[in-house]
Amino acid sequence: MRQSKNTEFQIIWKPFLLNPTTPPEGYNLREYLTKKYGPQVGNSLGDPNSPLQKNASKLGIAFNIERRIVNTIDAHRLIEYTLQSAGHEKQNEIVELICDHYFRQAHDISQKELLLDCAKTVGLNMDEVARLFEDKSEIEKGTKKILAEDRKVKSSGIQGVPFFQLSSGKEGKEGKEGDEDYPIELSGAQPPEAFLRIFQQL
Repeated sequence: MRQSKNTEFQIIWKPFLLNPTTPPEGYNLREYLTKKYGPQVGNSLGDPNSPLQKNASKLGIAFNIERRIVNTIDAHRLIEYTLQSAGHEKQNEIVELICDHYFRQAHDISQKELLLDCAKTVGLNMDEVARLFEDKSEIEKGTKKILAEDRKVKSSGIQGVPFFQLSSGKEGKEGKEGDEDYPIELSGAQPPEAFLRIFQQL
């Protein structure tokens, strides 16, 4: 993005649930990875020579291996609420804050108190946020929306994250074939050069 100085970017986060049925107590991360992907993946957790750790170190990111796999539906509800009520910039702020709590500090981001604190930190309407977590109809409606979004994404063929859909944001001229702004898709972690090439195409 820094190399595309004259371009305005809008980043919008969408839900993807790796395990929608995660129980309230969550799972031990190493045990979960071993069971789902095999012992080689589980044993590589925290290995400083793994590609993930090497790239994270270059960017100053320290992953905390003490974090647990937890249910993220409420976190996704808050992220979606933030987009709808305060826009994409605030959504980016709260996503970064939640990710820092989880990946760096190993906090349980399924806890309502932590999510309320995140909402307060980025300046959301706390009366509305409280209702988001206390009103049964809001909880039910928001949960159904996140689960529906998750099903929609997976039915389109997306099976993992990160997954990026990049478009110019320009609307095609009505009735003119070929003007539709179909997104260019990237799956998995990508080097900056891959994004720059796409930005130059759009």
